Amino acid sequence: MKSLMIGASQMRLRMGPKTPFQGEVLASDFITGTVLATAVGLTSGSSIGANDTTPWLVFADPVDGKTKYVPKRPLRSGLKYTELFSAGVVDGNKTVTIKGKVYKVRLFNGGATSFRGSAADPAACYGSEWNRLMYRISGSSVGLSGEGIEFGQWAKISDDDLGIKGFGGYTWCQEPYLYRGNDTHITQAVYTTGTVTHRFGWRPVLELID
Repeated sequence: MKSLMIGASQMRLRMGPKTPFQGEVLASDFITGTVLATAVGLTSGSSIGANDTTPWLVFADPVDGKTKYVPKRPLRSGLKYTELFSAGVVDGNKTVTIKGKVYKVRLFNGGATSFRGSAADPAACYGSEWNRLMYRISGSSVGLSGEGIEFGQWAKISDDDLGIKGFGGYTWCQEPYLYRGNDTHITQAVYTTGTVTHRFGWRPVLELID
């Protein structure tokens, strides 16, 4: 894996409740979108200026035990899955060092590649990383998902605050051409052929390497 280093200083975390969602860390205490893109050599698409300093959501994933940082809003828009794959930021083939700690830079696991079309909370996406983390911080959905996840169980962050709509709102996932988010709420999943518009976005997962 290719490792890239960002300078070191003390990180401050704005703590959430005592759940797998640990709260938020400011970009000034972690990393900005443009610095991260430069570090991993990603030039495709465009930086979403207003989101460059978005806070990072911090999860202690209850399934794999990994600590994961996810930007609250997408960092770049107007890019193709193939461009992310070429940059090596789909499966965690690149790492970055931030504040003295090393992180894999990758995309979300979003669901099954056998899924086609557009649907709300499709069964093909049950068990995905996106579902178990993002559903549980959703403030725009209520009740239980099809697989029994309680929306907003850990936090209640609106789709607007998560940048689900507009520029970069369709989050590319690891599975080829699968993205999550579809202009309404985070329970959407769509399989597409790679057409790109301003809505296709980069919302990376930075996974702490212990």
